[in-house]
Amino acid sequence: MAYKRKGRPGPRAGFSLVEVIVSVALIALISTGFLYMMAANSQLLSREYRLDRSSYELGALADRGEGKAGEKVLTVYFQMDSGETLEEYFREYTVGEDGENRITYFRHE
Repeated sequence: MAYKRKGRPGPRAGFSLVEVIVSVALIALISTGFLYMMAANSQLLSREYRLDRSSYELGALADRGEGKAGEKVLTVYFQMDSGETLEEYFREYTVGEDGENRITYFRHE
């Protein structure tokens, strides 16, 4: 038994196959771009975390007075109201390996 549609005859409502394929392709393209952006952002955040952690660890070593003494000496002169001049000396120290993971600071002698 065949059923007949009631109402006026004409095209059926809905999306065509071409429209569905185009919309799925656009969604896939946008999703791929979003995922690449998230991956790049994740790498940047990971690198920033490592640098921040390294800086914190090197700063803690410097606070404890660790490191290798360098050749440079910083001399600070203080002129007192009485006309007397006082001097203080600060030696250069380096903590960490050569390259990015290194901090240089001056320590009072």
